[in-house]
Amino acid sequence: MQWTGKLIGGALGLALGPFGAAIGAAIGHQYDVNVERRGARPADEQFFLSTFRLMGHVAKADGRVTEREIAAARSVMQSLRLNAGQVQLAIALFSEASSRASEWNGK
Repeated sequence: MQWTGKLIGGALGLALGPFGAAIGAAIGHQYDVNVERRGARPADEQFFLSTFRLMGHVAKADGRVTEREIAAARSVMQSLRLNAGQVQLAIALFSEASSRASEWNGK
């Protein structure tokens, strides 16, 4: 049984509180099911890209990215044991997504 998606999804959702953690874990569970079905490794590039883009969008959903949301993103980066280049890419993905979320929300 895969746990990667559930753990990362729960950690991402935790930035929104306990309810967000539950929703994130549920989404992560679906990811884990798909990984097992395909026989792929859970740490693929698409998951990495989607994770930090999604975090940026969710963080900006209420109009402002808070320090707590940034800390949650950094915590996920540490949990994934990203190297310096991957951290820079994750930050860029998060930042780009949060700025685009403003455009989509009309803010």
